[in-house]
Amino acid sequence: MKDSQNQKESEKVAERHILQTILLIFLESLLTFLLKTDRGSRQVAKTLIQRRAVIEVRTYLPAENFYASFTNKGVLLDFDLPASCKVDGVVTASSPDMLRAFMSAPASVLEKIRVEGDADVVSDLRHLMHIFNVI
Repeated sequence: MKDSQNQKESEKVAERHILQTILLIFLESLLTFLLKTDRGSRQVAKTLIQRRAVIEVRTYLPAENFYASFTNKGVLLDFDLPASCKVDGVVTASSPDMLRAFMSAPASVLEKIRVEGDADVVSDLRHLMHIFNVI
């Protein structure tokens, strides 16, 4: 009985990870596209890319951590910290606020998102959130 229950729980976790992985791939593609095509966002991200910044993103509702690496190829998102890298900044927010921050968030939502790290990294990340707002 316990084995079948454990198997069902691990299947649920596996399904969730597949959906989360697909979501990360979609977000990674979207952010990379924006950085490649939008001159303003590319200019703001230039210092993050030169620094090869790694940002830890902590979301809740649901609770999940992932990492965003800024490279010449774009933004790479992964659930694991890239090898031999250190975290340059931490972004913490609820998942809905995080999604709204990059779509159509008013300034009040952007202020709810906690960004920690080097002053330059914090400034660049906040500026990117403002630029990425579609509406």
